Amino acid sequence: MPTATSTATPPADRELELDWLDDLVATHREQLGVPGVTVAVLHDGAVATSVSGVANLNTGAPVTPDTRFLIGSISKVVTGTLLLQHLDRGELELDAPVRGYLPEFRIADAEATEAITIRHLLTHTSGIEGDHFEDFGRGDDAIDRYLESVAKIGLIHDVGALFSYCNTGWVVAGRVLETLRGQRYRNILKESLLPVLGMTQTTTAPEETILHAAAVGHVDDGSGELRATSVYALPASMGPAGTVLCSTPRDLLRFAQLHIDEGRAPDGNPFLSPETARAMREPQAEIPVPSRNTWIGLGWLTMQREATTFISHSGGTTGQFSQLLVAPEHGFAIASQTNGPNGRAFNSAIGNEVTRRLVGTTAWETPSLDQVDDTVDLDRYVGVYERLSMRATVARHEDGLRMTSIPVGTTTSDEAEAKQEVLDLAPLDETFFVARNGEGAAAAIIGFLLPDEDGRPTYAYAGRIARRVG
Repeated sequence: MPTATSTATPPADRELELDWLDDLVATHREQLGVPGVTVAVLHDGAVATSVSGVANLNTGAPVTPDTRFLIGSISKVVTGTLLLQHLDRGELELDAPVRGYLPEFRIADAEATEAITIRHLLTHTSGIEGDHFEDFGRGDDAIDRYLESVAKIGLIHDVGALFSYCNTGWVVAGRVLETLRGQRYRNILKESLLPVLGMTQTTTAPEETILHAAAVGHVDDGSGELRATSVYALPASMGPAGTVLCSTPRDLLRFAQLHIDEGRAPDGNPFLSPETARAMREPQAEIPVPSRNTWIGLGWLTMQREATTFISHSGGTTGQFSQLLVAPEHGFAIASQTNGPNGRAFNSAIGNEVTRRLVGTTAWETPSLDQVDDTVDLDRYVGVYERLSMRATVARHEDGLRMTSIPVGTTTSDEAEAKQEVLDLAPLDETFFVARNGEGAAAAIIGFLLPDEDGRPTYAYAGRIARRVG
């Protein structure tokens, strides 16, 4: 495997001297078994880049500073930034109904169709079932056809009631952007974003990416061995939510610099007004996580850690995981990209270590997972919870709870059984449970929200809301 190497990279001309970065990146990659990683750090206008591993296990091609990775849902902040330019122009109102801009927009709930606003879309609070994935090909009408298909799906919670991660809503927001701009989403990126910010190492389609060094995702084949994914990217119809942009960490830092500079583009002109740039990271709705002090803004995830405000967004696609983490008041950002199942763990670990050294505090807080609260009445959590394409059954098991999740509606019964996930749950308190897999490793934090009159939770939460149905 290639060793890690550092180099000075744009957007700054100055090299950021971090003599510990290469060892840190290589060590975390090797410990977590990620095939390849690439990291760039921005601090006070200087940049360092470090890479390690391979871009593709099939070919053995090494990761270089120019290797492009899919950025996934980091694209949501890009979409939001472009859409909110129309707020500055007086062409968009955050609390106006979506149907005022898209008369053709509708979901299966007629009342909710009229109530959902632009703000709901940008803050994941619309209540629309969030993981509506349909492939409508690569044509210019893919997003239009996706919007038509949304008419058949409904709500997972009442409009505006909760945060539940919603890819569907961000595609709708992207269609609003197309309508206001009079252009297709990819053309907006290529004409109004990438050249303005100098993002010369970012592409918007596989046929562009293939002309450059590019990473592919890797998954566990079930035996503990990794293999390259059989599908490179998710459907183009989901582009505004995160399926088309492919980039390098240095280019992601150019986008981060825009938000550090409160909307000022590299040429000194306003890309966003300072007020709008700040509004994108102001708390709009609380995200239910044990660490608290974590909110969603108008696109950005916002975390308050001691005296430091972090903004961030992650992106997961087919075996690739990216993270952009920014501390605007410190002139700091780190972009990390990976191509293996443990990529999220790598991004969190490297982000925490680098922020600890350069900012003085860590961004990601991990609750103590061993302090189980034995006083919690486990019986009230027993039940069945559902969301689009997923059903989770929570049952008593030995001294605790066991959650068995299976996909529904999109696979055969045999496939669903093969893809089921079994997790043992132990309460940290009356709201949050640590979920451990068969090897005993912590796999997730599960929240149980909004008890009914009998004290039984109405929803289960692990990034997405699942409604209790039995």
